[in-house]
Amino acid sequence: AYVLHKGMERGDRTTHELLLKCVIIITSVVPRHLPMQTAMAVNTALMALMKKGIFCTEPYRVPFAGKIDSVLFDKTGTLTSDKLVPVGVVNAAAGAAPPAQVEVRHASMECAIVLAGCHSLVSVADVAELVGDP
Repeated sequence: AYVLHKGMERGDRTTHELLLKCVIIITSVVPRHLPMQTAMAVNTALMALMKKGIFCTEPYRVPFAGKIDSVLFDKTGTLTSDKLVPVGVVNAAAGAAPPAQVEVRHASMECAIVLAGCHSLVSVADVAELVGDP
């Protein structure tokens, strides 16, 4: 963007030349083996998860798993009842390795508010609003 912006300010090159220069810069900065390395990393992660008994049905989502800071598993109405009954909360930010499960009654006030009010809300990075069904 800098090369394109400064080149257009100067006016000594055509737009075609500037765009070509930008494409050359981008292709030289991004390693050509990056897609293959990413696929191998995802495959390695899937194998490690399988060894722990965790099966992933959508492997393309594995790279996004590192951005997750909270997860609530909910089994509502499928087998037992239509009520949300959480049995515990795991706070990954607490610093314990592995994070310990805490009873809901001992969870923080913020966590209790989220459990009480939100059942399927998701904060999407590209969208400035919450998406889902509260």
